[in-house]
Amino acid sequence: MHSSTLSQPNRAAIEGAWRLEAYVRHDKTTAVTGILIMTAGWWCTLYFVPQPEGGGYWGSAESGRYHVKEDRLTFQHELTFQGGGNKPLVFDLASTTAEECRFVLTAGTLIVHFPSGSVIHCHRHSE
Repeated sequence: MHSSTLSQPNRAAIEGAWRLEAYVRHDKTTAVTGILIMTAGWWCTLYFVPQPEGGGYWGSAESGRYHVKEDRLTFQHELTFQGGGNKPLVFDLASTTAEECRFVLTAGTLIVHFPSGSVIHCHRHSE
């Protein structure tokens, strides 16, 4: 099912737990370890990205509200905690960042295209 076919009552199809598996930026694919949970209009994520240049991992924990309209998924950030991999820590307890993303949804896959050009590939967690 492509996201643009989602009707208002079927928006719940995007809800649930998604395993983050790959992050694509500048045509480079990197395996990631993490989870994206979306339920009742709220989202939260925790993920880790390996840092080959410096070793270790960079991690992010974020949450807020989300909205779906046709093939657009908007993440309204409220809380952000990021750091590691020789990068400075980021604490934002009152974020107002909004990211309107194009997405593709199938029964077991969610692909999110961020405004920055980055793409994440997720698979639905099995119960």
